[in-house]
Amino acid sequence: MPNRTRRGRIRLIAVAAALACVASTSLAAPPAASGMTKAEEYRNQLLDHSASAPMMAVAHLGAWRDSSENSLTAISRAATLGVPINEIDLQVTRDNRLVVMHDSSVNRTTARTGLTTSFTLDELRGMQLRTLRGGSQAPLTNAKVPSFDDALNAAKDKILINVDKEGWNQREAVWAAASAKGMQRQIVFKSDRSAGEVKQFRDAHPEALYCHIVRATNYQEALTMQPAPHCYEVIYTGDNDAIASRDSIDALRNRGARVWVNTMWRGLAGSNTDEGSLRDPALGWARVKGLGASMIQTDLPSELQHWIRTGSTTNVGLPAGESGWPRGTSRAAPRELPTTTSNRPTWAARANRARASTCATPRAPSISATSGAVSG
Repeated sequence: MPNRTRRGRIRLIAVAAALACVASTSLAAPPAASGMTKAEEYRNQLLDHSASAPMMAVAHLGAWRDSSENSLTAISRAATLGVPINEIDLQVTRDNRLVVMHDSSVNRTTARTGLTTSFTLDELRGMQLRTLRGGSQAPLTNAKVPSFDDALNAAKDKILINVDKEGWNQREAVWAAASAKGMQRQIVFKSDRSAGEVKQFRDAHPEALYCHIVRATNYQEALTMQPAPHCYEVIYTGDNDAIASRDSIDALRNRGARVWVNTMWRGLAGSNTDEGSLRDPALGWARVKGLGASMIQTDLPSELQHWIRTGSTTNVGLPAGESGWPRGTSRAAPRELPTTTSNRPTWAARANRARASTCATPRAPSISATSGAVSG
C-alpha cells in the first residue's frame, strides 16, 4: 500500500507538471499561419478594421523589464511574448546613421555623456546599456547600443517595428534601410505632421503602414486626411476631454482605421494606466477598450498580453518598485528604480525560470543540441 500511494503521488506530480507546461504556452507567441511570417500576420491584423479585430499590444521600448530599454533583448522578448508591435526610438549619429536610443544624449542609458550626434555609429554600438530605464544608479549590462540595422535583424519576420523620435524626420532613410532587408512592410511610421506632408510620403510608398498622432488641437484635420491612416494614436490628458468620448473615437474608427492609446503613465490616456490596470482592468486597459481603442501601447507587455488572452489580471503583478512611472512623473523625466529592486525580474521571468526544469524538452542521448538567442 505505501508503494502504491507513493506511485500515485508521483503520477499526480507528473500530471501537474505537464499541465503547468501547457499553461505556460499562453505567454509565448502562437505559431504563425501556414506559409506566413508572424510579422505579416501582425500586419494583416493592423489592417483589420472590423468590429471583431483583435486587440493589439504595442511594447513601448520593447519588453524592457527583463533587460534594457531599446535593446535587442527587449525586441526579442517582445516577439517571444507574441506582442504584434515593438516601438523603438531612433536618433542620428555624427556620421549620419540611425541608432536606437530614446534620448538625444547617451547620458541616461549608458555610462558615457554627450549627444548621439557627437559619436559615430561604431562608437555608440560599443557603449554598454544600463538596465531597465537607465539612470546613474542602474548597473551596466553586457548589452550594447544597437543600430537600426541591428534592430531590423532582431525583428525580421517576427514582429512589426514602430519608429518614434527621429523616425518620421528620417523616414526616407528608415524606408531605405528596411527595404534593403525586405522589411519595409514591417515598419509602422507615425507623426502628427500636416496631411499634405503625410500624403506625399504615402503616395511615394504605398506599402507603408502609417499611424497619425491625434490630439485635441489637430483632431478636425485628422478626420479629413486622405487617404485615412491605418490607425490613429489618440492622446488626451483628461478622462472628460471631448476627444476621449465614444463619439469622437467612433468618428475616427469609422474612417476605416484602428485607434491606438497609450497607458504607460497618466496624461496619455487620461487616468488610464498600466499600473491601474493591474489593480483593476477597468482603471485602464478595459476602459480604453470600451471607448473603442483596439491598440494599446504599454510598459507591461507580458501583463497586457495575459489580459488580452484571458480577460483577467489575476495573478499578474510586478515586484515592488516595478509598478510603472510614479504619478506626477513627466515623460521627460524617466523613472529611476532603486538599486535594490532594479534587477528583480517580472512575474513572467520568474515563472519561466521556475518551469525550466519541468518544461525543458528532453535531449536525445546521441544528439548534440544547441540554442541561441538575440542578445541586447
